[in-house]
Amino acid sequence: MTKFSIGTVTDTQRVKAGVLYEDYGLEKVSYGLLARNASFSKCMSINGSKLFRSSKNLHQFPLVAPSKSDFVHTFNQIPLNGRFIVSFESEFPRLLGNPTNSAMSFAYDCLDSQRCLGIFALSEIAREVAVRRARQFGRGDVANKIQVFRGGISQYPPAEDRPQQGQFRFLIVGNHLFHKGIQGVVRAVERLRARGANIHLDVVGGFRRNRMYAAPGFVPNPDEQIAQFSESDWITFHGKIPNHQVKFLMAQSHLFLHPSIDESLGWVVVEAGLQGLPRLALDVFATRELIRNRVDGWTIPIDVNDSRRWSSLGRAGPEEWDDLQSFIAEEICNSIEPCLDHGELSKMGARAATQMSKLYGIDQASKKLEAIYSTAAH
Repeated sequence: MTKFSIGTVTDTQRVKAGVLYEDYGLEKVSYGLLARNASFSKCMSINGSKLFRSSKNLHQFPLVAPSKSDFVHTFNQIPLNGRFIVSFESEFPRLLGNPTNSAMSFAYDCLDSQRCLGIFALSEIAREVAVRRARQFGRGDVANKIQVFRGGISQYPPAEDRPQQGQFRFLIVGNHLFHKGIQGVVRAVERLRARGANIHLDVVGGFRRNRMYAAPGFVPNPDEQIAQFSESDWITFHGKIPNHQVKFLMAQSHLFLHPSIDESLGWVVVEAGLQGLPRLALDVFATRELIRNRVDGWTIPIDVNDSRRWSSLGRAGPEEWDDLQSFIAEEICNSIEPCLDHGELSKMGARAATQMSKLYGIDQASKKLEAIYSTAAH
């Protein structure tokens, strides 16, 4: 069992919190945040499907091996046994596929039980959607347990040596760049350059060749997109690079572009704001909690459903996808062209850093997590 902890309290005073995935789980539960009154242990678990293949109720619930932990803190997962706290970003309970009513009932029974010590959404909209869903299922008891805990990010001061004259540098980051709106971004920058703006675009991340769940009718062609990068002297394609190199690019950039069509939160938008960058994103799900339109960035409105997700999500064809990218390009130009000034962008970036520090400051988040764990342990 791997152990990792911080703080100055003694081992006997520490709350013993278990996680199921040491890296992924901790990152999503608290984005690297460690409560100073807790020690964390990776707990072994077995996927319920391996034990109960014939049961549709249990195939997405882990069975946690016995440990010395006071409880486990999971991301999305609802353990079959033991005491637990669960955090989630968007849909919750998150049962993949087409869960049966009995599976949903079982999930809500677990969440309503005394074993469940807390249910924490990472945004206000995630809580709102989960509460509405629980009440529609007749489980107001579970709805009343759902709270918001955003987590926190280790802070670093906004870049002070960002160039304040000459060329503007724009940045886009994503592991699935088509999904993140790279086509609309390239069209927008190309259009702004044609109008005389001196802009260089840094592209970080990669492409997936499989069809996108957001627009199953659109067939991605990464080779064609990468060739366009190579032919353009105003685009640098960095590929996938370590996080510290991404932070360096953020420190040299003037605007962060993130017109992603579907986001459960958008941690990179938070990080860019902490680096003193104004951000531009589509107004989906939790984006408006991270960006104040025309104050510390821009949010582009698109048609969304009552869960604030794109209304055509999961069924868009190639023409609708292309129309969306053209709309994104037009809105990027309309939004930022009047503010394409080093001084104005710097002011917006400073406001972004202040706001993100208020929402995701590591000290305040640590104190809140410590209080959550103390309550859960006792």
